[in-house]
Amino acid sequence: MRKAAGILLACGLTLGWGQAESGRASIELGIGVAGPGEHPSVPVTLSATNPSGVVRILFEVSFPNKLLTFNSVNSVAKGADAGSLEITIRTELLKSEEENVLQVELSSSDPIPEGNLLELLFDVAPEAEPNDEYTLKNIVQRIETTQGEALEATGLDGFIIVVGDAVFGCFFYMH
Repeated sequence: MRKAAGILLACGLTLGWGQAESGRASIELGIGVAGPGEHPSVPVTLSATNPSGVVRILFEVSFPNKLLTFNSVNSVAKGADAGSLEITIRTELLKSEEENVLQVELSSSDPIPEGNLLELLFDVAPEAEPNDEYTLKNIVQRIETTQGEALEATGLDGFIIVVGDAVFGCFFYMH
């Protein structure tokens, strides 16, 4: 019985150690909401099964260019370990006739924690109609660790939703 328990324990530790070493990560694009002629921001977050060693993140976002243009990026790295983390952010916009592709690279000498990484700022054309919805396709992801290994990476698409004039008020006060 002791021998079997020892073997199971050893196998369990070996399997658990192997799972901890090979992590998975996801770059998730959020939702930005703005009216025609306004500037929505789309949050970008990192979630990982083993985020302790992430030092480089690359991803690409494609979006329709008819009534939507990329403006800039704001670093908002927040997480349990973000503190005074210095992150270098590089962007490159590749333009085409129907869709643009935004390449984003984040790098740091210190590990990048899970959580909010940055905000992508866009401009919605004044000609955009309320209820228009633009998909931000998260097409390429690469996440590297301090050892230079690539984690298994996935991504979630984001959206920009155009709203009309909204009147906010208290439901109870208005009735």
